[in-house]
Formats: sequence, structure tokens, C-alpha cells
Amino acid sequence: MRKLLSLLPITLVMMTVTTAKALADAPGMSWTWRESRLSHSQCVAQADAAIRDSGFNNNVEAVGTAPDISTFGTNDDYRAAIRCITNKKLVLFLVTGDGSDSGKLQSRLVNNFLGE
Repeated sequence: MRKLLSLLPITLVMMTVTTAKALADAPGMSWTWRESRLSHSQCVAQADAAIRDSGFNNNVEAVGTAPDISTFGTNDDYRAAIRCITNKKLVLFLVTGDGSDSGKLQSRLVNNFLGE
């Protein structure tokens, strides 16, 4: 029993290091939605501007067909998407990446879309 108890501190240290490493490597993802009464063309134009204004200037493209189009963009570490679902009066916002700033970047994306 003493041998097992003597291994406990080592086991706890290993678990802590492994858990911290797993959390550090975990991708960040933040998403939210807002109601919107924008027309389809207004929503897509605003999505494109918000993606670019938020710093996701690489590989910007709109994919889909009306009334459900997603606009995507990337920067060095993160990917962003704004999805206009105008027949449901919804706009979805998503930011993913390999870091802890996805929430902050997602808030910036929403604010830029809403003009705040």
C-alpha cells in the first residue's frame, strides 16, 4: 500500500502536465447568433465587410445559395464565418482557431457586423 501511495504525487504531476498540454492544444471556438431583418443582399454585403474589418482578410468567399449563404475568411491563426439565413431572420457568427482569442475575435466580428 505504501508503494502505491508513494506513486500518487508522481501520478498527480503527470496528470496535471498532460491536462495542461491538452488544454493548450485545444482549438478555440466561439459562436453566437443575432436576429436580423436585413435583406439577403444587405446581409451578405455586411457579412463580407465585417469579415474584412475584423482582420479575416485571407481567402474571403461567400458560399451557398439564397436565402442561406455563409461568408468565410481567415487570418494567420483563426477562421471566421458569418452565415446569413434571411428566410429565418437569423445571422450566425463563428470564429475558430488554435488559441484562446476566439471569444474576443467573435465579439469583434459581431460588433463590426452590427456597426457598433
